Amino acid sequence: MPSKRDRSGPPSEEFMLSRMRDWRAEHERELTPDSLEDGEDVSLPDARVINLVLRVGELMLASGEGTEAVSEAMLSLSVAFDLPRSEVSVTFTTISLSTHPGGDSHPVTGERVVRRRTLDYFRVNELHTLVQQAALGLLELEDASARLEQIRRARMPYPNWLIAVGFGLIASSASLMVGGGLIVAAVAFLATVLGDRTSVFLANRGSRSSTRCRRRPWWPPPSAWVCCG
Repeated sequence: MPSKRDRSGPPSEEFMLSRMRDWRAEHERELTPDSLEDGEDVSLPDARVINLVLRVGELMLASGEGTEAVSEAMLSLSVAFDLPRSEVSVTFTTISLSTHPGGDSHPVTGERVVRRRTLDYFRVNELHTLVQQAALGLLELEDASARLEQIRRARMPYPNWLIAVGFGLIASSASLMVGGGLIVAAVAFLATVLGDRTSVFLANRGSRSSTRCRRRPWWPPPSAWVCCG
């Protein structure tokens, strides 16, 4: 019978964050703005790397990951693809990445805004795997970009109706735990399911409306536009 020490389980979030910090500490010179030596060549950062780091952070945050884990993953990915002297700022809805080539060059900054967040632990797990493989040197830049696109387009392992029902069951269980009866639990279930489906509908409708507005020609003039209603 294996002992408790021999049993293996999924690593905790604190363990994963600690491993990423320790790995980045070995490459601290690439992250500090004072590490440029005299006579060292200055090259502009690769725009593809900046785009990849921002897209990974955006998808992680939109999938329900915490801001601290998103920041650590983005910094680790920046070091993995030789993005020099990077700084990351992650809030509840905004992600920004700034990298300084060194010398008299201007810093390059990119930003992404997350307008809707949903819990999708399948994507979060796949994105963490992508970051770890990139840190180990198992993925080139093109492979990482292709892998990110696969993760973004991948269908969730559970149907949408099952996810909505799961949210409803969580709400009804919480109402029972605080002393509510069956009627309160039923109302909480229905309200949660309807609220989730309504938010999905409005988000999809807003995306389609903004796309139609962007595709409209310059004639007739903007004052005559009637879309976005």
